[in-house]
Amino acid sequence: MAEFIIDNAIRITTRFYYNGHDAGETQLSVSYSIYAPVKSNIPAMTGQLTGNALQQVDIKTSNGMFIKGQLNTTLAEAEMMLNANLFYSFAASRASQYHFEGTVATGAGKIPPGPPPYPLVLPPQSIEAAGPISTDLIVTALLFPYINIGREVTKTTQDAWLYFIEYNTAEAPADSLYHQLIAPAQTKDRNAMEQLAMAFLQDQDAATSQYFEHIVNIPVPFRRFPLLYDAIAYGHRGDTYENTLLKHLNLTDTEELKAWVSAIDIAVADQVWQNYFALTIIAGYNAELFIQLNKIILLHHLLQKLYVKPLPSFVKDIEALYPALLKATILLPGIPTNGRQPVFPLPPYANSYSNIVSN
Repeated sequence: MAEFIIDNAIRITTRFYYNGHDAGETQLSVSYSIYAPVKSNIPAMTGQLTGNALQQVDIKTSNGMFIKGQLNTTLAEAEMMLNANLFYSFAASRASQYHFEGTVATGAGKIPPGPPPYPLVLPPQSIEAAGPISTDLIVTALLFPYINIGREVTKTTQDAWLYFIEYNTAEAPADSLYHQLIAPAQTKDRNAMEQLAMAFLQDQDAATSQYFEHIVNIPVPFRRFPLLYDAIAYGHRGDTYENTLLKHLNLTDTEELKAWVSAIDIAVADQVWQNYFALTIIAGYNAELFIQLNKIILLHHLLQKLYVKPLPSFVKDIEALYPALLKATILLPGIPTNGRQPVFPLPPYANSYSNIVSN
């Protein structure tokens, strides 16, 4: 089950599933529940949609909020998107209401397979009747299937621009987790690095805490980036990547998009990185947030590359760059080039197996 929160006022939970039992009749469906206020345990509205469908919304919640509009689903092959077009406020007049229009959730998968066929029972044969083992089979059969592991990325300027994301250590705040990690990294004190990361994750002081803990605590527009990433990466069928982006942001053209991207708070972007570092060190501490931070970094990197910074000379078509940038690899700061201090990969523990063997 997934959830999507609109301006800390409305919470929509969703669950995608296959409706039907026969393989020929199975359809992808989504069940949804609308909650207001956000922390309410009793939904104001529930329902389900199958295939391409539209549901009108016209409710008044327990806290007096009016919510009107539509929910609709778009189905493409084995993927479904739940979209919302909602007006909401504590006043019934639409003129005074807030408005949200965008993707709430995306579900994808394959139709569940039917039962396996009954095995073919062969009549018993004697060893003599079976005949000798063919040596041709041993000689000509492939030992392993061919596995396409993708292109090998070379260390060219173009490949570095397209396929990798690096944290800008030169602009890291002096009090950032990154800077705190440098000293124990240089002395190869892994325990101290883990203690710093855990202190970052468990800081309960509202005045000093930098840990987001949940997607709803990340300032806009960053908290919308995971769903926006999914919409661009998986929901652009029949349209260009940029047009899909413009529609979800309610913008009209590239110039508006450039102005919107330029206004993004860089300080919040750096805070996203610090959270990413902490959750990298304490693996599994908050796996859901870690995945969302990954998508935020990927999308922010794409937007900065294509709509803020000057484009390199090899760029001929922005649209063609989207697939590579959406799947770029995040490089943790760890290579001490150009005066940068190494932090990652984490050093081994003091009593690691390699040290025991070397002794």
